[in-house]
Amino acid sequence: MAGPPNPAASSSARETAARLAVLLCILLVAVMTALLWLHWTRVPEPTTAIMIIGDSSLDGADILVQSPDDPATLNRRVRVTLSPDNRFQVPVYRYPGRYRVTVAWQNAVIYDQYVTIGRLHGKYVELPTVLTILGDKALAGAQVTLTGENAAASGTLSEHSGYRLEIPVTPGSYQLSIARPGEHLRDEELTIASHKPKEIDLRGGS
Repeated sequence: MAGPPNPAASSSARETAARLAVLLCILLVAVMTALLWLHWTRVPEPTTAIMIIGDSSLDGADILVQSPDDPATLNRRVRVTLSPDNRFQVPVYRYPGRYRVTVAWQNAVIYDQYVTIGRLHGKYVELPTVLTILGDKALAGAQVTLTGENAAASGTLSEHSGYRLEIPVTPGSYQLSIARPGEHLRDEELTIASHKPKEIDLRGGS
């Protein structure tokens, strides 16, 4: 006939099982940590970003980021679009290196430059904003000229364009001139702020 269970032996067995369970958990955590570390060292991950900043006047702008310096396995083109969904600000996560950022808006390239980023050191790309000139039939054929320290642009008010000009401009001070052959119509000084679209309404006469 078997004797009564030994409480001391049962307690010892439970303690041993508990220790083995704790040890097994520690080993599993160590193995998982080692596997993650190996993955991190063997699989390259983007460590920084090119932050492209625009505003509502550039809605629909097409952004292309590409690099000739990436290894073949990493040389992927990134194409994104500015929209209200991303609040006209797009981070493009990339590996350290040199990248070409090209931005097209209304079938025209408004930004095309190379930028260099380092590990954990990104780059901000500030896009121009848009100056809109609104005219009417009284200004048909008038030449609009915008000159400033950073840029110069010109265009003609015509029925074909609805007597409307949209000019991408960088922040700064500008001189706006409107003229027809042999007739000077208007001069105006303008200040363009960063990411603050501006509209000049000339309708109703010159």
